[in-house]
Amino acid sequence: MNTESIINDLENYFSTYDPLSMQGWGYLLAVLGVFWLLSKVITFFLRRNQPVQQDDQPSTQQLIYRSQVRAYTILTILLFVSYCIFWRTGYYRAHPWQLVHLLSFLMIGAALITTLWQWSKLISAQGLKDLSGVPYTRTEEDKKRLSLVRSFKAAKIWVLAPLFAFIILLFIEKKSANLISIVIDTSTSMGVPNESGEIPLENGKRAMAKTLAEIQKTNDLVITIFSAGSSFKATATEILAIRNENNLAGINTFFSGADRSSAINYIYSVAENSEYSPIHEVIWKNFLFVQKQTQETKIYDKVIAIIITDGIELPEVDNDRFFCSNEEYTTIFSEPGDVHIINLLGDNTISSFFAKAADCGYVVQDGFTADTYSDSLETILEDYTSNWSFLFWMSGLIVLITLISLLVNPNYNNI
Repeated sequence: MNTESIINDLENYFSTYDPLSMQGWGYLLAVLGVFWLLSKVITFFLRRNQPVQQDDQPSTQQLIYRSQVRAYTILTILLFVSYCIFWRTGYYRAHPWQLVHLLSFLMIGAALITTLWQWSKLISAQGLKDLSGVPYTRTEEDKKRLSLVRSFKAAKIWVLAPLFAFIILLFIEKKSANLISIVIDTSTSMGVPNESGEIPLENGKRAMAKTLAEIQKTNDLVITIFSAGSSFKATATEILAIRNENNLAGINTFFSGADRSSAINYIYSVAENSEYSPIHEVIWKNFLFVQKQTQETKIYDKVIAIIITDGIELPEVDNDRFFCSNEEYTTIFSEPGDVHIINLLGDNTISSFFAKAADCGYVVQDGFTADTYSDSLETILEDYTSNWSFLFWMSGLIVLITLISLLVNPNYNNI
C-alpha cells in the first residue's frame, strides 16, 4: 500500500457512492440520533448515581458534557468494530458505503470537539457566573473551577479509548494461513493479440500484480508457468500416473506471503516461452508441488488453485480422466469451489478442457478482456486480500479527532 493507492481509493469512495443521497443522509442522521440518545441515557445514570445539589448548577452541566464525551467513546468504538467487520468480511465490495461511514466518524468527532470547547469555557469566572447567575467569592470560584478542571482532565482519558481499541483489534485479529496455487498459460499464443486487440499475457501481468499486492501476508503462493517441451503423453490417465514432478513440463516457484514483492517482480518477468501448450502436465506438476508443500508444512487452513489458460492443448491429450476423478487431487482441493479457472478465450465451448472442468463443478470465469480478467481474479481472491486504505482513513480520522480534542484545554491563566 502506497500513498498514491490510498488517495486513489479515497477518490473511488467519492465516485462509487453519493454522500448526498437520501440513504447517506438517513444513516448520518441515525448515527447522530444514537449519539444524542446515548448521551441522554448516560446522563440519566450519572445523575442517579451522583445526585446533584440544588445549588451546584455547574455540576449539572458537567454531567451533560461528561455524558457526551462517554457517548462519543462508546459509539466510536462500536462503529469502528462494526466497520472493521464489514471490511474484513468483504461487505464493502458489494455495498460501497466507505465514504458515508467515514463521514459518520467526522460528524460525531465534531460533536465531541464542540462539547470539549464548550466545557473549557465553563472554567472561567464569567463561565461560572453565567451558570449560577451570581458572582462567586474567590474561594468558591477556585473550588468550583478546580472541580471542573479535574472532571475535564478525566474526560480526556475517555477520548483516548478508541485509539486503544484500534491497537488491540489489530493485535487480536487472526488471519488464516492459506496456500494459493496459480497456473499461468505462457504458451506462444498468449503473446498474440486476441479479437479485442489485447494481449492475454500482458492483461494477466497487470491484473495479477495488482491483486498480489493486496494478498494478505499469511498467504503463500505457488506460481507455475509453462516450459519448453512436453512429456508427450497421449492421455490424461498417463499424466496423472506420473509421480515425479521433474518428469513433467512446467516451472514451479514458491513465494512466502511475506515476500509479495518478489512474486510481483516474477509475474512481470514472465514471457511466453513454449511452442507447446501442455495444460494437463503443468497443472499436474503444480499439484505434485502443492501436495509436497502441504505435507511438509501442514499449516494451511485452505488451499486453492487458479488455472489461467485458453484451454487449447498442444500436443492434444485425450481427456479420458480429469483432475476431479483423482483421489489425491480431491484430497487437497476437497471442494469444487477450491479450483478456479479463468478462460482467456471467453468461450467455454471452444475447448473440451472447460467442459470437463464444468462437469467437475469447477468455477470457470471469463478472462477475455483486461477488465473481465481483473474482475475474475479479484472475485476469486477477495477472501485472501486486504485493501488497507479504508482502515488507514478510518484510523487517521480517529487520530485527528483525538489530537484536536487533546489540544482543547481550558484557560489556566486565572487559576
